[in-house]
Amino acid sequence: MKFVKARHPSPALVIASLALLVALSGTGLAAVSVMIPTNSVGTAQLKNAAVTAPKVKTHSLLAVDFKDGQLTTLIHDSSKGVAGPTGPTGPAGPSADWALVDPTGTVVSSSSGVTVSKTATGTYLINFGVTVAGDALIATPSNDVAGFRGDVVVEPCTGAGSAAGTCPVGGTSTDAVVFTLSANNSTLTNEPFYVVLLP
Repeated sequence: MKFVKARHPSPALVIASLALLVALSGTGLAAVSVMIPTNSVGTAQLKNAAVTAPKVKTHSLLAVDFKDGQLTTLIHDSSKGVAGPTGPTGPAGPSADWALVDPTGTVVSSSSGVTVSKTATGTYLINFGVTVAGDALIATPSNDVAGFRGDVVVEPCTGAGSAAGTCPVGGTSTDAVVFTLSANNSTLTNEPFYVVLLP
C-alpha cells in the first residue's frame, strides 16, 4: 500500500491568509470605530425625522421627555372611548299617586285611579285606588288662587284624627280626607290644593 504524504501550506500562503483575515476583521472593525466612535452620535448627527416610532423602544420614554402639557393633551384626547352598547331597560321605580283639585272638588289633573268628592265646606274625600296605610300623604295649597290661604291638612281614613268623622263609615284603606283652611286657619273654606301619596 502506497501512502501519499500530505502537503503543508507554504509560508507565503499562510502570510497571505493572515493578511486577508486581518483586513476583513480587525482592520474593518478598526475603520468603523474610527469613523463612528462610541457615544459620538448626537443631535447634530441626526437628520430631521430620523427617529420614528418603530425605532423607539416601547415604554422607554419618561414624562420628562415630553413638552409641558403634551401628556395632558394626549390623555384628554384619548379619554373618550367608543361608547358601548346600551344596556337593558331596568324596572320602573315606584311612582307617586297625586291629584290637583279645584275648590269645587273637581279633579283638574291626576295620576291614574285617583277620584275626589267634596263632602262639606273645605272637606274633600280622596280615593287613591291603592292602600294609603303606612305611606306618606302630602297636601299643599295650589297656586291657582291669588292671595294668602291657610293650611291644607290631609289624613288617612284609617287613622283616629279629624278624618274619622268625615270618612265613610269604618273608613277604607284607600281613602284620605283633605281639609282646606281660611287664611287665618280659623275656619274651613273651599280652596284648590295638591295632594300626593308617596309609596
